This record gives sequence, C-alpha cells and structure tokens, in this order.
Amino acid sequence: MLKILIRGLFFLGVGFAQMGCSTVGPGLANHPGDCALGIPWADCLPGTAGYANGGGRVHREEAQKQKEEAAAPMQAVLEQCKSDFQNPALDVLRNKVELVRVGATIAPPFEIATNDNFPTQSEREAIAVWAKARDECIKREATVPLGSPNATQLQIAVAQRDRSISDEVAGKVGQLIIALYQQKMTYGEFAQKRYEISRDGAATQNQFRQSILLADQDKQLQAQQLAQQQYQNNLAAWSAYTQSVAARQPQSVRINCTTTKIGNTATTNCY
Repeated sequence: MLKILIRGLFFLGVGFAQMGCSTVGPGLANHPGDCALGIPWADCLPGTAGYANGGGRVHREEAQKQKEEAAAPMQAVLEQCKSDFQNPALDVLRNKVELVRVGATIAPPFEIATNDNFPTQSEREAIAVWAKARDECIKREATVPLGSPNATQLQIAVAQRDRSISDEVAGKVGQLIIALYQQKMTYGEFAQKRYEISRDGAATQNQFRQSILLADQDKQLQAQQLAQQQYQNNLAAWSAYTQSVAARQPQSVRINCTTTKIGNTATTNCY
C-alpha cells in the first residue's frame, strides 16, 4: 500500500525533492504514507489516520499558536474593559447589575433577577458612568480584526455574521441601559431582558454556524432561511417591547417574579 501511495505521488508530479524531508524524523515531510496507515508521526496532517491517532503535534501546536495570536487582540480589549469596570464609582451597582456578563446562556443571579427596585439618583449617576465605559469598550472591540491572517473565506464570513449579531445585541442592551437610567424599568426586568437578548443572539449565531456545516446545499439554504426568519421574529418582538417601555412613565411598571423549586433546582420566572 505504501508503494502504491508513493507511486501515486510521483504520478501527480510530487517527487521526493518537491515534498522535502520531515523535520521530526526520517522520511518525507508530513510522512504521507505512514500517516495514511495510522502511524502517529508528529507532523501528520489533519485528516489523516495518524493525526486521528494522536499524531500531528507540530500542526496542532501551530494551529493553537495561530488561535492564540488571533484571540490576543480581543483578549487585550476585554482585560481593558474589566479594568475600566473596576472604577469605584460603579461600586454602588455591583450587587444590582452584572457589569460584565460571562456566558450569554447563563441566567442572571437570583438576587439580581428578583430586584424589583428602580435606580436611585446616585445609582443613576453610576449607570451613566457604566454606560460611557461600556461604549468605549464596544469601540475598542470594533477595531479588532476578524479572524487570523490565515482565515479562510468561510471562516471570515462566519466571523462577520457573528460580529453583526453581537453588534445588534449590544445595541439592544444599550437601549435597556437607557430605560434603566430613565427609571422605566426595574433592575430585575433589566437583568431578565438583557439575558433573553443575549441568549437569543447566541442561539442565532449557533444556528448559522450549524447550517454552514451541512453538506447538502438545499438543506444548508433552508437552515439559513429558518435561522434568518427566527432572527427577524425576535427583532419584531423586541421592537414591540421597546415601544411599550418607551411609553411608560418613570417608576410606573414593576415585574413579578415567581420561583419554582424542584429538588435542589430552583427556577425563577419574571413577567
């Protein structure tokens, strides 16, 4: 089998001199024959049996390095944001809002989700400081390049779609912060709606990613159309909600929360 593979490489015009020698052991670069048979050389290419058997350390390390290099600018932005949110002026808000949310699909803490109070005047001043710091953070995020320099067109398209949805979510949360500042919603309603928006945005991103993985183009198109329709439905529902909030008088609407406990699990629903 190895001889057949090597003959095939010569037939395709890929000779030993063109392929070069491996830097991790005797043989050709990437050990095409051995890796095809499942021998886990360190330079086995992704997609070969040798790579699947644990080989390919060289390529895994390179891929991880590229991933870290691509993530470094965004990580730097996030660290700067966290530092900005350590401003003592925001201390009054720390047990009332999540200044930084970690995990779009994670519901807000019980204490925050059930807070049925409107911001006081001193808290409104802190919300204004938070909103300004958050705006600066979003501006810095917008300067981070999409993907690594070696990203494929498909990877760039996915990154662009993700950023578009993330920007949409960020804009909606910004509207909620304004409504909270205007005392048109309680801390609990703010937390619940912010969670719902983030959760729906993450679900939409995941739907688009999953659709791209479908090999059948017709099914891929159908999945993308379904994801787009769901996204439009969410936008329509959000528009109706924000209009109702804008029509409120300050400190006039409070939410009601009920907690259901089953065993050791407690679920809080607010409406």
